[in-house]
Parts: sequence; structure tokens; C-alpha cells
Amino acid sequence: MTFTPIQTALSPDCKRRHYYTLYTIAFLILAFFCFSWFLFSGKSFIWQTDGWQQHFKSLVYYAQYLRKIIKHLLLEHKLIIPDWDFYIGEGSDIVNALHYYVIGDPIALFSVFVPTRYMHLFYSFSCVFRIYLAGIAFSELCFGTGRYNRRAILSGSLSYAFSYWGILNVTRHPYFLNPMIYFPLMVLGVEKLIKKERPYLFIITTAIAAASNFYFFYMIVILTIVYAVVRLILLYRRNVKQIVLLLLKAAATALIGVCIAGVLLLPVLTMFLNDSRLGVSQPFHLFYPLSYYSKLPAILIQVDSLYWLCLGVSAPIVLSAVLLFLKKKEALLLKALFLICVLITAFPICGRLLNGMSYMTNRWSWAFVLLLCYILVNKWDELFSLSETEWKRLLVFSVGYYLIILFFEKSRSAAALSVIPLFFITCLILKTATEKTTGKFSRQALIVVIIGISLVNSAFWKFSPGAGNYVAQFKENSKIWSEEWNNNETQIIKSYANEAYPRYTGSVTPNVNMVNHISNTGYFFSISIPSINAYRDDLRMREDLFQQYTGYDDRTSAIGLASVGYYVKKPTDSAAVLPYGYELLGTKNAAKKVQEQISQELIQELGGTELTEEQAGKISKTLENKYAVYRNLYSLPLGYCYQSYVTEDAWASLDPVQRQEIQLYSATIDVPVDGFTEVTAEMPDYEIAYKAKCLSPEITQTNGGFTATANNTKVRLELAEEVKDAELYISFEGIGYVPSKEYDLYFGAETVDPLNLYNKANWKLLSHDTQLNIRKDKIFWDPVKNATFSLESSDGVKKQITYRPPDASFSSGRKDFIANLGYSAEARSSVTITFPTRGIYSFSGIKIYAVPMEGYSEKINELKKDSLQNITLGVDNISGDIALDENKILCVATPYSSGWKAYVDGKEQRVLCVNRHYLGLALSKGYHTISFQYSTPYKHVGFVLSLLGIVAFVLLLIIYERNRAARKTGHTKGHREPARARSCR
Repeated sequence: MTFTPIQTALSPDCKRRHYYTLYTIAFLILAFFCFSWFLFSGKSFIWQTDGWQQHFKSLVYYAQYLRKIIKHLLLEHKLIIPDWDFYIGEGSDIVNALHYYVIGDPIALFSVFVPTRYMHLFYSFSCVFRIYLAGIAFSELCFGTGRYNRRAILSGSLSYAFSYWGILNVTRHPYFLNPMIYFPLMVLGVEKLIKKERPYLFIITTAIAAASNFYFFYMIVILTIVYAVVRLILLYRRNVKQIVLLLLKAAATALIGVCIAGVLLLPVLTMFLNDSRLGVSQPFHLFYPLSYYSKLPAILIQVDSLYWLCLGVSAPIVLSAVLLFLKKKEALLLKALFLICVLITAFPICGRLLNGMSYMTNRWSWAFVLLLCYILVNKWDELFSLSETEWKRLLVFSVGYYLIILFFEKSRSAAALSVIPLFFITCLILKTATEKTTGKFSRQALIVVIIGISLVNSAFWKFSPGAGNYVAQFKENSKIWSEEWNNNETQIIKSYANEAYPRYTGSVTPNVNMVNHISNTGYFFSISIPSINAYRDDLRMREDLFQQYTGYDDRTSAIGLASVGYYVKKPTDSAAVLPYGYELLGTKNAAKKVQEQISQELIQELGGTELTEEQAGKISKTLENKYAVYRNLYSLPLGYCYQSYVTEDAWASLDPVQRQEIQLYSATIDVPVDGFTEVTAEMPDYEIAYKAKCLSPEITQTNGGFTATANNTKVRLELAEEVKDAELYISFEGIGYVPSKEYDLYFGAETVDPLNLYNKANWKLLSHDTQLNIRKDKIFWDPVKNATFSLESSDGVKKQITYRPPDASFSSGRKDFIANLGYSAEARSSVTITFPTRGIYSFSGIKIYAVPMEGYSEKINELKKDSLQNITLGVDNISGDIALDENKILCVATPYSSGWKAYVDGKEQRVLCVNRHYLGLALSKGYHTISFQYSTPYKHVGFVLSLLGIVAFVLLLIIYERNRAARKTGHTKGHREPARARSCR
């Protein structure tokens, strides 16, 4: 960025102190107006989806986790840092689950001092505090690169902090704000290295960014490299040697920072590289859909985004960027960086590269906002000294930009049009600056006000109930603890369970188990558990996301082998189907305590002693959140045993239903073991023949699948024989989906409309408005669409399967799915498929399976005949004992990880991966004491790296300070000390 210091009467330090006081006041004023909809509606910044299910629960958990560590340290004088938690899903590495959110985040550390009952306030405060720090980081970048105009920096820092990326993620993903803090400091650190100043800022920022969130650290590293290379090329031109030396110096100092973060970074890096989502292969697209480019003009200035491109900057910033390119042969670095950002924005491959070559997205756009805001600061003085020609060009641009907003369909929104007057007001203010030599301060103050109005306007269109009403999606402060926190199934399960370590499935609320210390089959965190995902993929589970699932689709065998003891079901959860072998324990209202509290408040309000039946009924209906709890009659203990095994290769040769059923009597293991019987992979054929019948002329069966010419068309699969006393499965193999434009029905190929139901004659019958909308849909067509199939058995059981094509966001790359339509003792004769939208659906196969429950209880009883006894779950430890009459393979229903070690009778023994995702051991007959110990993989190596990094940093500090002192001594000998700048009073 450019770097000629501006001479000032006051010292820079003095001006900074004044500046930060002004910045804080201006920030608080803007924060009040931007987020007033939350304040006056009593809403927190906890978003109902990810915010409530992931971020907030992670923060509460982390605070409790830290307090336990401190408690052990103070009371027992032991440093105990648990690596594994048995209550995150079925069990998970703590860093693996929570690093993306809280572990490593410096601000989240302060949660340790906050009582749980106030955590929602800390959460909201920390969100706003992050963008406050982002503005400070931006300000330091400006000061550090020779920008000292406080009004310019104030405008830039506020624009940066309250950009659309900022205000969106303050309320949506607070940890997405961290790169806004780190990246300006990384750029400033590069500048210090170039100027041969102390490298401490660069090293420390690298360490914090690396420890905080690897996902954004990856982006920061790439963008920092791009900045450094462009900066050095423009600075040293053809002096390749100097460029290479400085890049090597930057790499060496960055390596020290990376090493300091090693204790967290190395384990997380290995987990990230093994994450299931990283292996998803997505097709290449040269361009985004046309709708994306049509939306770009509005995205630049308003609260709008597509593929996570979030900019939303003010009119003065846009005009300063235009001015940048009106000045020839000036600010080449800023121009080059701007063009690079435009290039990254324009092509999906660039977004994919910055997203780890996953799906195309622009989650790097905070860096573009940083550049745009810095351009404003850089061009600030020039904006107020425009020539007549430059001013006219800015005015022409404003008119042209207005016409572009009007012309582009996707940009023509009320929110975008509301900003256009600010362009002309800004031009008017700048016009007076070209004609007058006085009043410069007031004109600059007016531009600051214009920027503030623009930011508040953006917040209005996003949050206001009269506009975007995003505020409606957030939790109320007053209800978080009294109505929301315990209004779930966990306490109800605990009231029925009598085991030391109960596990449940069914209507699972995401992540409530980890803060209520109970195990379930659900999981919802960004980095998933590879072993569980491999198992789920092999069984073609219905849920398609690697990072989010609730269980095993109610499959009796699968949840039985997961040592599930209880099934919980909400009456409103139509997808929850009771498996075979469960008895009802009772039904309870999770909101009962809240109900009682409200009832007492109403009694006091009415001045009576009790409520009428009608009054009590109204409260009960309003606050009802009932759960029915069922006990598994054939539950397995946490540790159970097999007599035989099947290798993974033989297991893979079975169809998915056979794979789950064979595990009822034979363990699937990763390597053969001596002393045990290897069974063949012969299994019954569970497949049932059927005949497909299209239920309307709008859907047609083809050789490869079905072609639908309307939405919500149905096909019934009529079974060749009725199925009863069995679980019914429907399998989709090799799914492909090509959505059809409505326009192509009339004018496209015959494959889109095989029955010729649509033609040019029908087109003429449509109204002009309908034709216009169909043409618009054709122009802005996005071929990447998900397809959610609705399935219903003849007895009314309903399930859904969502297929995400390989180029869709969050696609798992899977094309094979099986839905379990549940167990029924009654006969079932058909399955109806509803195809959601027009298009060509292709399948390599659709199959129906029926799994009888005959003999299920005997198989379960055989597995639990020899089981692990006296089980103790300690800190990173599972222990117990077992007595065997013959050799057995022990399976412990806790997720497998390379971090587990096993000890049998005090001697280490190899840990087996049993049934593709659980811990296991090969045991000889006799009595054994068993112990599994867990340590996060590469944690100790990472600790050593951190020590080496800290030592290297200290040595570097000593060397730098000694050399600096020596240079200072040599420089000052024989010279008078220059007069100091006037002090700040």
C-alpha cells in the first residue's frame, strides 16, 4: 500500500491517542444504530441455526472445560487437559470438534471468567468486540504505512468494521470475523519486514492466526503471499535476488510463528487433511451462473451476497476506487491488488483455490473489503482536491452506475437503489471542495457522516422487521435459559435411564448432549469423524452431510450395534420411525418447568389461587414440547464380543443392507487376526422385486430413470409381494439429476419432454407476463440444484433423501443413498416417490429391500453374552474387565481414532478398527483387565514444535535487540540527538 509518511505538527503517537478515542466513540454510536433492532427487540446475536446449535453451545462447553482445567490445577496441583469427550456425539476428540469454533480463539478464552447464566451476553458482546478489533487492526495498518489523516482512517476503519461481511457475521458466524483482525496485521507485518523493522508483529500474528482457525489461516497465508510477491515485484522490479531474499526472510519468520502454534495447528492440520469433505471431487466451472454477475453491482454496495461474496461498501469508497484508476502511473500496488481481487471474484476456480479446492465460494471477500477501505484512506486527500475533469468523471460514473443497477435484473433492488442518492450527495460535497479553499474540515466531516449513514442503511435493510427482518432469526435474551436451554430431550432421557453411560437416538437435538453430559448418535461440527463417515457411507445412510447427522436412520441393526439404549421421538418429527424391539417408557413435556413458571406468574397476575382449565390448557398448548421415550429391549452394552470376523474387502463385496446385517454376528475388521474364524461374505438376498407406475402424465419412465415435466410428480413402486414383520428399505444408486428450464419444455430437445406435452402452440396460450418470467428464468438459469426426494410407504411412513450434485455447496459427492421406511408388523405393498422439480433423473438402480426381524434377538443375545464389565469412563480413558471362555473380538462402541492405545493386563496391544468405526481388541480366553488410553494425534510433536518456536522467537528477539542497540550506539556517537516532536497535552 503506499508508504510516504505525511508530515504533521503533532507526533504520530499523540495523534493516535486522539484518534482511538474518537474511533471508539464513533464505533459505539454506529454499533448502537446498526444493531438497535436487536437491542429494542430483546434479541441476542445467537442465530437460531448454527449460532444456537454450534457456536453458543461450543462457547458454554469451552468455558466449563477451561474452568475444570483450572480447578484441577488449583486444587489438585495437576495440569489435566482432556483430549477426548465421550459426550460429543458417540465420543470425539475435543480439539477436532471445537477448534473451528473456540479452541485457539483468543477472545473465547475470556469466557472462562463468565458465569454460564451470563454467557449469552458475553457471546453477543464478543461478536461486536471482534469488529471493533477489526477496525483497530485496519487503523494500525494505515498508521503503519504512512497514513495519518485521522478522518480518512476513521472513515476507512468504520467502513471496514461495518461492511456487509462484518455485520452479517457479527450475527451469523462470529469466528468468520477473526481474519478481519489478523489479515491487516499480517500485511503490516510484511511491511515491517520490508523496512527491516522488528519482525515481532508478523510472527505473533502468524502464531495467533494459525492457532485460531486453520480454515481462515489457509486463506490468510495465500493472500499474504500474493500481497508480498506483488509488493516486492513493484518495489524491486528486476532485482530478483532481493525479492527472493525478502521472501525467504518472510517465510523463515512465518515459520517461527507457525511453530509457536504447533501444539494446536499440527493436530488440527492432520485432522483437517483426513476430513471426509476434503476428499470430495467437484467438477470444474469456468464461470459462475449469469445470475451471479447480474448481482455483482448490488453486492458491491448493499447487503446482498451470492457464493459468500460479501462487500457492501459505501459510495465514497466506490468513488475513491474509480479515482484510483483516473490517476495514471500512481498507486500501482493498489491497482494491481484491486485487479487481482476482481479476477478472483470473477472466476470460480479462484474461489475454490482459496476454499481448499472444495466448492466454489468467496469466503475470502473480507480481504477485498480491506483493500477497498484502504483505497479510500489512500485517496482521501485527493477526493477533496479534484480537478474539474476528475469530478465530472466521478459524476458520470455515478449516473452510469445508477443505470447499471437499473439494467441488471438481479441488482435492481430497493436496498441497492437506496444507496444511489448517496453517490450524488457525495459528488455534490466533493464539487464544493473543488471550488472552495476553506471549510475543508466540514466537508470531510460530511463525508464521514455519509459513510455512517450508508452503514446504518445497510444494517436497516438486513435486520429491520420492515426490510430483511433477519433479526427474527435470533434467540431472545430473556428466554435463552428459562425456555430454550433445557427445552430438549436430554433431561427426559436422564430421568428414565439407569445406566452409568446411556446413549440414545431418534429426534436428536444437535449438540445438546455435550453440555448435558449424555451420549447420542448425533453430530454437528465442521470437522467430522472420518471413521464414522466411512461407515455411514458404506451403508449408504440417508443423511448426506458429513458434518451433520442425527443417527443411523432408525435402522434396527445399526443403532443396536451402536449400543443405543433409548429412542426418543417428538410427535412432530415425521422422519423418526420407531425401530424394532422398543417399548414405551412414557411421554414427558420438556417445557414443563417453564410451563409451571408461567402458570404461577399468571396466577399472581390474576390474583387467584389456581388457573381455570381453559387458561391452563392455553399455556400447555403454547409451551408444549413433548417427547416419547422408548427403551431398547435388545440393547447391547458399550463393550460386546464376536467369535468371528469378516475382512473389509469381503465386507465391501456385499450390498449395503447385507453389510449391516452381517455385523450382527461377525465383526468387520481392518486386518486379519490369528486364532479367529474368518467367515465368508455369503448373506441372504434381501432384495424385493417391484413394478414402477407413473401416477401422472407429467412424469415418464425412461431407460435410465424418469423425466419430470412438472414439480412434485409421483411414481409408485408396487412390490411383487407384500412385506410384513420386516424393515423396508429403498435404495437409490448412481443418482444423477439435470434440472430442466421451463423454457426448454416448449423449445428444447425431446429428452426434456418425451411425451410432447409442451410445444409452440401451448406457448402462445401463455400470458405475456408468464412468458416473460419463463424467459428470465432461462437467462439466469443456475444448473446446480439439489433434489430432495420424498418417500412414502403404503402404511404412511415418510422419509426424504436429499441429493446434492458434485458441484453444489456442501456436496458430499455421494450418489448412492438408502432410506429406511421403518419396521412394521403389518403388510406393506408399495413405496411412492415424489420427484420435487422438473428435470431428468437418472439412476444406475432403484432397489427395494426387506429385512425380516426373525432371529434378531438371538443374535443380540449372542453378542452380549461376553461383555466388558465394570466399565469406567475417565479422562481420556475407558477401562473394564472381561472373562472369556474362548477367544473373542471385543468391540467398544466408541469411535475409532489413531490416537487410541490399548492395554490388556498392563501390556500394550494393537487397537483394531471394528465394524469400520469402533474400537476393538483381539482377546484370548481367560480373565483380562482392559484399558484404552487416548491422546490427540501429533499433540506431543506439536508441543515440541511450539517449544522450538518459542525458543527461536526468544533468540531472534535477543539478536534483533542487541543489533539494534549496537546500531543505535554507533549511529549516535558524535551526533546531537534530534529535537523531539511536540508532546501531546
